[in-house]
Amino acid sequence: MKFIQKILLSLGLKKNSLFYNILKYFYLFLQNKFKKLSLYLKKIRFYFSDYVVVQKFSNYDLYLNKQLEKTTNVLLRKGWLEKNNYENKTEAFINFFKKNKKIISNAKKTLAIGARLGNEVIAIRSYGTECIGVDIVPYRNFVIKGDMHNLPFEDNNFDFVFTNILDHSVYPKIFFSEVKRVLKKNGYFLIHMLIDFDNDEYSVTNITNINQMKKLAKDFKVVKIYDTDFESLSFFHFNKEFLFQK
Repeated sequence: MKFIQKILLSLGLKKNSLFYNILKYFYLFLQNKFKKLSLYLKKIRFYFSDYVVVQKFSNYDLYLNKQLEKTTNVLLRKGWLEKNNYENKTEAFINFFKKNKKIISNAKKTLAIGARLGNEVIAIRSYGTECIGVDIVPYRNFVIKGDMHNLPFEDNNFDFVFTNILDHSVYPKIFFSEVKRVLKKNGYFLIHMLIDFDNDEYSVTNITNINQMKKLAKDFKVVKIYDTDFESLSFFHFNKEFLFQK
């Protein structure tokens, strides 16, 4: 914008004159339209591609620090812990897990990756199974500290693993390999996911079609792929559920 202002001034136009402002706002209008067009073309390209769009970081610490900005935000955490919000989110998880009730109930040990404040852990425990969450910041007895790309658990440890933070993985292939490592033979892996370009500034991986997900999960058997309802999209901002089996 400063470059355009210099051009307009060099043409002899007075700053904030009527013609100057008309040209300035016309430029801003075109700039906005060009950005939208670029994003649209980018989406078209990746909607039909097997290539997964992953944001690049110069080092791993920068990536972790970016994720910590959200997880440790005092105001956000206060809102997440507000009694009604916390109970409503937990109840929503319980409802969303109902279609996989039999699998969860039959599991002896389960894991929730990216569990933040433990809502999904409580929801899974409500089905009568043992569950622990893992996140970059621990919370009470629900969530222990750990890295999704290097899970702090032994091999073949869990019957069921859940996550809704695949979009926060900077190394999605490593993430899938870690889940496979900690899952027991025939164990299940459930993912809640937004299949689209995610506008969350903390999302670093964008899955834009089902083939991309299948390619990442090539070492798993695809059990079911669900189209979720409007409530799922409006509450958790995901539109697909993937159920895989080791």
